Amino acid sequence: MSGTIRDVTAGFSSSEGTFTPDNLFAGSAEVVTTTLPLAASTAIAARTVLALNTSGYLVAYDDTAVDSKATAVCISVEAAASSGSVREIPVYVGGCFNHEALVWPAGANTLAERRAAFQRTNIVIDKIPAVRS
Repeated sequence: MSGTIRDVTAGFSSSEGTFTPDNLFAGSAEVVTTTLPLAASTAIAARTVLALNTSGYLVAYDDTAVDSKATAVCISVEAAASSGSVREIPVYVGGCFNHEALVWPAGANTLAERRAAFQRTNIVIDKIPAVRS
């Protein structure tokens, strides 16, 4: 068969951009989500590492706390705020996450400290492997 190949892009224009992956996930573990109650009068950013306060409501993880806020239990899926009342928010409770893509307290700086924060949970904290050329 002979013939010509028609240019299917003729008459179309596009602007090329760049794609930058967010690198939230650092492995192939199953990602598990649920909803849990955010403490009243609390605002958090997306991907914040969260703990449960003594009343059983989500608050930002605090690596310097001596109570339940010192135990990370989940990661916020999106930014959220609760005004004067408690509200349910979506959270990750399982999966393998890139530690650099999460919102941590200032004192949790190393990969080892960040991994330790999620001990005894279904969340694994890791790093994205370097790309070899």
